[in-house]
Parts: sequence; C-alpha cells; structure tokens
Amino acid sequence: MRVVKKYSHLNGEEWLIVHENDTYEEILTSLRVVNANEFCRDSTGAASRIQETKLDPVTLASAFCDELSARGWSPLSHSHCVAGNSDQIKLKQCETPHEPECCLTIQSADTVLVTHQIDHFKNRIGVKMRFDRSESVVYDLYGRYLPFCAEGMIEVGIEILPTKAMQQEMSSGIAYYEGELHNILRHGRSNPPVPLVIIGVEPD
Repeated sequence: MRVVKKYSHLNGEEWLIVHENDTYEEILTSLRVVNANEFCRDSTGAASRIQETKLDPVTLASAFCDELSARGWSPLSHSHCVAGNSDQIKLKQCETPHEPECCLTIQSADTVLVTHQIDHFKNRIGVKMRFDRSESVVYDLYGRYLPFCAEGMIEVGIEILPTKAMQQEMSSGIAYYEGELHNILRHGRSNPPVPLVIIGVEPD
C-alpha cells in the first residue's frame, strides 16, 4: 500500500519526525510492504447479482498487524472505573498509571471497570488501522486515544484509513480518509485534544 494523504493534528507528525522518526518510518515501511491486491475476495452485488472482486478489509488489516508485530509493536491496554454517580468515586494521583485500582479510590461497589486497548504501541505511539465503519473511527479519534494520552502513556495516535478511491473497492459502509478529515476539521483546531496523524492509503 502507499500513503497518498496525511493530516497532522496538533503537530502530531511534527512530534514523530523530531522525537521518533525511526519508529514512524517502521509504520510507513509496514504499509509499503503490504500488497493490498493480494487480499481480495469475491462478492455478489445485491442489485445486479454480478460477482465482483473486492479488497478484503479484514485480511488486509491483519497483514498490516503482522508486519508491525514483527517489528516489536504490541497491544496496550488502559483500565479505569466509571459510575452513575460522581460522588461514588474520587480521583487521586496515580503512582503507577498502568494499574487501574491505583487511579481511583472506590467509594461504592456500584462501579464498572472499563478497558480501552490500542492495537499497536511502541515508544509512546499508538496505531490503529481502521477499515471499519465510521462510528468506530469516531470512537478512536475522540475516545480511544484520549485516556492513554491523559495518563502520559502515548504522545501521538495514528489512525490509518482507506481513501475514498480505495473504499470504493471494498465492502460498503467503511469509513474513508476524506470523510473523517472533514469531521475533524469542522470541530476546530483543538478538538480532539490529542496529537494525531490521520493517514490515507491506497493500493500500489
């Protein structure tokens, strides 16, 4: 695959180039070595009943995951408690932010432990390839990266999306770079409050 579009939010790419350029290059290299055209499947259009060959988003994303894993990237999890009443929990300073029970003094048993995960993590960078529906991308950009950034576990989140041209070669309903970039820009320069790099990819 090749990178054809990029957007740096809150100087996300600038931080990568200055502080972790070699690690950033690992991501770009992993994208380049994946040949999207090798990951296709046959599908039948509902209207025409004509068999078509489409890019398979699941196996394509899996191939990229394998490339990053081979370079030492691994998942990262973060847990915290939520409750229906703010009086039930009291925030305190975390000495070890990876331990959820350290971050909250639980005042009631009526709490729920919530866990967030980033698929690929290395050197304070979180990466997610999203060949999925738009609501999943929205959760990534406005919810997934935020707790990790707030705890100082990551500095930058990287969201990899197909361009509109590539999305048209995949199954319907998948989010695409141009649409999600529009959603970010209409919220203003400081929202989401996390440095991000949005990458649009296409087959070679």
